[in-house]
Amino acid sequence: MPYLGKSPLHGNYQKLDDFSGDFDGSDATHALAQNSLALTPVTEAAVIISINGVIQEPITDYTVSGTNITFTTAPAAGANFFGIVLGEQLDVGTPSDATVTTAKLATTFITGATDIGAAIVDADLFLMDDGAGGTLRKTVASRLKTYIGGSDPASADGDTLGTASLEWSDLYLADGSVIYFGNDQEIKVTHVADTGLTLKHTATADDKPITLTLQTGETDMAANDIIGAINFQAPDEGTGTDAVLVAAAIKAYAEGDFSSSSNATTLGFYTGASEIAATKWSITSAGTFLNAGTNVIDMNAGKIDLDADADTSITADTDDQIDFEIGGTDRYTFGADKATFTFSIPGAFSANAGGPLALEPGTHTGVGDKMGLSFGQMTSGGSAIDDGTLIYDIKTGAYTTGEGGTHSSDLVFEVLTANAIAEKFRISGTGALYIQDSANARMTVGLTINQGAADNEIFALKSSDIAHGISNQIETDSYCAIQKTSATAGGVRIVGATETKEGIRIQPMVTTADTTKSTSGESTCVVFGTIADGAGDIDVMAGDANVFGVLGTGAQTKFIVDSDGDIHADGSLSAYDEYDDAMLARAMQIQLSEQPKNEKVYGRIIQTEFDNFVKYNKQTLIDAGLLGKPTEESEKEGHRGLVNVTGMQRLHNGAIVQQRAMFETLKSVVEEMLPGFASKLNERLEAQSLPALPV
Repeated sequence: MPYLGKSPLHGNYQKLDDFSGDFDGSDATHALAQNSLALTPVTEAAVIISINGVIQEPITDYTVSGTNITFTTAPAAGANFFGIVLGEQLDVGTPSDATVTTAKLATTFITGATDIGAAIVDADLFLMDDGAGGTLRKTVASRLKTYIGGSDPASADGDTLGTASLEWSDLYLADGSVIYFGNDQEIKVTHVADTGLTLKHTATADDKPITLTLQTGETDMAANDIIGAINFQAPDEGTGTDAVLVAAAIKAYAEGDFSSSSNATTLGFYTGASEIAATKWSITSAGTFLNAGTNVIDMNAGKIDLDADADTSITADTDDQIDFEIGGTDRYTFGADKATFTFSIPGAFSANAGGPLALEPGTHTGVGDKMGLSFGQMTSGGSAIDDGTLIYDIKTGAYTTGEGGTHSSDLVFEVLTANAIAEKFRISGTGALYIQDSANARMTVGLTINQGAADNEIFALKSSDIAHGISNQIETDSYCAIQKTSATAGGVRIVGATETKEGIRIQPMVTTADTTKSTSGESTCVVFGTIADGAGDIDVMAGDANVFGVLGTGAQTKFIVDSDGDIHADGSLSAYDEYDDAMLARAMQIQLSEQPKNEKVYGRIIQTEFDNFVKYNKQTLIDAGLLGKPTEESEKEGHRGLVNVTGMQRLHNGAIVQQRAMFETLKSVVEEMLPGFASKLNERLEAQSLPALPV
């Protein structure tokens, strides 16, 4: 009904939402809401406000503007608050049928407060328009479920699950759930409870593999760009840090810029130790298998096949042993205690731990067959030439195993010389060693060296401790060398070189000494000169043939022992005429009869009155060159000077001449005193078959 003046307000009483949490002592204006919906009071007087239990006076303590209330004094932080918005009740009676329209309903007619607060069940009611006359009707949830049914599309490939802008969040499937792809559902992803997923191509026809393709949408592939990757990770590991990093990965990355003619790609295999997985191995576009560090391929009990029919392989199926199979036969075996090589002809090359290398031909190897090892290779005129070859040469008989076999073999070493392989070293089955030769009928066990046309050293002994400096004749660190005396005639020259005085020492060692001084006597060191007999043999030398000699000043012969035992020496032409030769010879006898220290004297001379007239001594003998002079130190050690044998021969000759001269003088004096004495003396000499003296 109409009213005079302002029409009365009407409505219900509503408690305001508590906004005391916003009180801070400075903010005086606050929003009014009921159930989080903005509320607009008609006037301040229609609002009852309590602060800390004190009812506030409208307009004086607060004012209202729209949905906001402003306090004269901002409430202090922590103050209590409640508020009620009043409305004047009005009895409107019962509306006539079909008189309340949706326009008369507030937009907040249905709010969050009307939520059923639980999961929808079949008995829950829904309000819905019947779609005919606009009648609002109710229905239960079970009817809606029946009407809606499944989410199948109306036709094949006729719907999507979500859109580009409306995406589903999560998808939960039960144990054993299956996802099918394709009109024939031939690709199937199956959940294996508590294990994982199985991806399968269900078609049973030939050539129906399952293919998983990882693609990148990049339009400009550059070097090191990742095309696709599979990472392995345990992100929920409780220890964190390294444990939750990517532990392994397989990545395909570009080796360079892709082009119309290149898509070179490397497949990298990554693993981690205490790190994000890093490259350990990779396979390049060229098929090369690369090791990114010092990684190891563990082939324990494994096998690597190297040809199409799998009869050539490398196997490690025995502990501490590697087998190399070629053509279905183990040809090479390497073990902790043995290495064996089996060659195309029956045989093997083996080595036992702590033992020799064995090159073993099989039972079918015949005479003249060879097997060997080659070292290195070079090209000469388009042909491959081995740098060196080790050959096992079956020379005589058929090889048989076990004792009593008739086999015989040589171990031959061939090396490259002037682009041609030639034998340089051979060890025979009998134990003979040959250098640049292969046989010596005069040798069973020993060393044969064939120098060929070379004229320099055939044998040398060296020592790094030696540097004698005689390098124009022999290398400075060589102390012994053997070579030909004549380049074309032969003979042997033995050279001993030293930094001091003794170049060569010949020191025989015997267990029995011979003291026989006759033609049957034996000596600890023997020189035996023989001569070729012209028939391939030797004969003893004829008399007067030189057997042993010594070269001296001017490289001339100074001493010779001939086949008759005669000694020939190139003595000085000087004589000792300034001395009394007999007296000097007697002085040598006296000097040599003196017993030196630590030496037994086998006989002493008999002293005579003649010795009283000997005026010479040791120093005289030394000055005359008849006696050597030892050093003071060696003399104290019992050494003495050696006798100059050829000098003594000259001295004796001089003494004889002097004695004859003295006798002739004596004879002349006696003849003067006794005429006829010389003739009478000759008669006596002739009677004794002695030559007569000149008269």
